[in-house]
Amino acid sequence: MRQNGVKGLSTILVFSLLTISSWSLAARSSLAQETCAAPKPGEYLLLIVSNTPEEQKLVQRTLPNDINSEVCRYLSNLVTRVGGFDDQLIAEDWAAYLQDKVKLPAYVVKQEVTQVPRPSPNLTPVVRETPPSSPSKPESTRYNPQPLGSGYAVLVDYFNQPELALQLRTVIGGDVGLVSYGQRPYLLVEYTTNSDKATATLKQLSSRGFWSMLVDSNRVTVISPAIKP
Repeated sequence: MRQNGVKGLSTILVFSLLTISSWSLAARSSLAQETCAAPKPGEYLLLIVSNTPEEQKLVQRTLPNDINSEVCRYLSNLVTRVGGFDDQLIAEDWAAYLQDKVKLPAYVVKQEVTQVPRPSPNLTPVVRETPPSSPSKPESTRYNPQPLGSGYAVLVDYFNQPELALQLRTVIGGDVGLVSYGQRPYLLVEYTTNSDKATATLKQLSSRGFWSMLVDSNRVTVISPAIKP
């Protein structure tokens, strides 16, 4: 009887130690998250804000089993990082799907080009709104490109159709800026440190048929804070 009791107690102790060890490893893993790896050239990353273990599990249950993902730190948040997208539209579709499905902020980022944050004359040819005959230096001086700063930026690809800026002004009831992101010009609709507000604006624009995206505003350079109608 005593031997059986000792064996039973030993089994319980071993099981408890294994459980505690597993929990400790998981805790250390969640506390020591590394900064998210930068995307490869031409790659788009899908980042889903998931600060708690419950949110991370929810995202994992929603993603297909054949998609590789990892939890890492991006800005001030823990996010679930999904890489491998070479098509921005597909990545944006996934972001919209996950935001609707799990109700968590999701956005797409692309590789940052070192020259983007603080160039002045080199950005002028990218804007494409100035006729080729116009001098480039006065335009650079007028716009005075500046980094946007930390937070979230909601951008719209206007496909070289300036009239979209007027449509956006009507939709949002305010000014629309012109920015550079990834060496391409975009319309700036929203700049905020509130991820919920940025996500709401993104959904509003997407529902109106605009090709919009939510990005890290540190990667955005302001060309003009407000486009004149």
